[in-house]
Amino acid sequence: TQLLQSETTDLMHLEQLLAYSKELYYEDPQLAVVLGKDIYKRAKKIQYEDGMQRALTTFGIGMVFLGDPVSGIRALSEVLKLAEKTGHTARIINTHKFLGNVYRRIGNYKLATKHYHQGIHCVKDTLKVLTDFPQNSEHSELCHALAGTLLGLANMLTDELAQPAHALPYLQDALQLAQSARNEDLEAVILNGVAGAYLAMDNLMLALPVLERSQKILQRSSSHRSALMLISNAIMIGKAFRELGEHKQAETYLLNADKQCRNNLLFRVQVRNQLGKTYLKMRRFADAAVLLEENCETCKNGQLKAYQSVGLDALISAYEGLGKKDKANAWRQQKEKLTQELLSEATETSLKNLLINLELRRLNEYENSEEMVFSAGHLRKAATKKYAAVSHPRETGQKVKAIRVELFGKFMLTVKGKTVTCPRKKARQVFKYLLIHYGHSVTQDTLIDTFWQETDFLTAKKALKNTVLQIRNTLDPERTVNGYVATRDSAYHLDFGDDADIDMLNFKALVAQLQQLNGDEKYGTLKQVAALYKGTFLAEDVLEEWTSYERESLKDLYLSVLAQLAQHEQSVQNTPAATRWARKNFAD
Repeated sequence: TQLLQSETTDLMHLEQLLAYSKELYYEDPQLAVVLGKDIYKRAKKIQYEDGMQRALTTFGIGMVFLGDPVSGIRALSEVLKLAEKTGHTARIINTHKFLGNVYRRIGNYKLATKHYHQGIHCVKDTLKVLTDFPQNSEHSELCHALAGTLLGLANMLTDELAQPAHALPYLQDALQLAQSARNEDLEAVILNGVAGAYLAMDNLMLALPVLERSQKILQRSSSHRSALMLISNAIMIGKAFRELGEHKQAETYLLNADKQCRNNLLFRVQVRNQLGKTYLKMRRFADAAVLLEENCETCKNGQLKAYQSVGLDALISAYEGLGKKDKANAWRQQKEKLTQELLSEATETSLKNLLINLELRRLNEYENSEEMVFSAGHLRKAATKKYAAVSHPRETGQKVKAIRVELFGKFMLTVKGKTVTCPRKKARQVFKYLLIHYGHSVTQDTLIDTFWQETDFLTAKKALKNTVLQIRNTLDPERTVNGYVATRDSAYHLDFGDDADIDMLNFKALVAQLQQLNGDEKYGTLKQVAALYKGTFLAEDVLEEWTSYERESLKDLYLSVLAQLAQHEQSVQNTPAATRWARKNFAD
């Protein structure tokens, strides 16, 4: 406050402010934005270009953390221009890394990859930095920037693009650079990235020693960030030991982590979810139920819905293990309600990211700042138009998607124009289950509990892996994209990207649009929705409990659409049409 109140604008005063604001966006993004803007003005006043770039970086990343990635990208793009003028290689690399991170955050992986690669290629041969540059502070800064950029690209390959094997070479280069810069904190972060890639490949035996090596490095550090990473590591180590059947060691790690995160709600609920799952493996169902019930309540109060969902899955299993079916069903109802809330929020997030990317594309087309103004209404129309194109590619002249799935009426899967089917019934059922949870991770435990209830765990786990392999081979025999089924943190994630046409998703996308439409446009969309509902959802699986909730939810939406169509026809005095829709509603 004293520094900001001072009217002095000398170099020493600015450096004090810049030192205070460094990485402030992690802890207090709002203050980072205020400080960044103030320091930028002061630096510009005395033509201190290095200070202007650092201040704009603080401002830009702060805006991203505050939920305004568009302003953040504009600020960081300005930093990039200034850094390229001054030839500051490390800053150019770092800014490409930051831009890559922001684009990754909003789901634009193409532009994220572009910026990561541009940052890496600022130096022709990345590892020559280790030998061709003198060992000084500039060398350390360059190594740090390159290592961070390589890490960002590798983490995106592992976490979002499901290509952990491709991430490992980047991580190995990053590790050498971090060691050359003698930055142990960064080395530990990169080791975590290596372990994450091994875990994504289900290679627990390689992941464990890497995590333990990272743990030893972090224990030597006194920074707040290292303390949080220690807890994160302990969670991953505990999960790995549990998957290997070393339940007692898993419990020890997780209990120690629980002690360390008493004042950190986010980590505490993660630790206790994992501890509850470990108790389930140890068949300590009563301990698991007590711990998980309390943790689910904590998640609910803290609005941590994703972690609450994970906890509810384990809690249901705990009560089933205790033979308390009424309790299990009561929690299952809560889980189903929460799943709908999460699905709704995920749809909103996807739409928000789509709007952001549309706005960024618009901004990139114009140099004149006055032309950069893009109204929310215009954006919304563009988004609606794009959704319609995704839902009905044949009507808009787009090429037919590689994958086509029909779940209403008779189930049908078409791959590259050919109707195919998984060779075994179990594989077909697991694939349908993943379709119901499309775009979301489904844990191995959930799938085993659903489809291999009567089988011992190790046999069931092996059977599940073989089943997923069958699904991958059916969807993509050449395995060019890992069969569209990614493995993430002991869970499976089905996502075709833009390569699929799925009637259930088209149905939901059009229903979501209805709230924003009126008049003839709404009437046309209602008819499209009704046409998509060709029959009972997964009709051949009506006796399967895992299909019932989704079937009833979709049917409720369909009946609501029929009622709205009948009301519309009645409002325009088209009684015969209104009667037809009303009869159809009654019949269904």
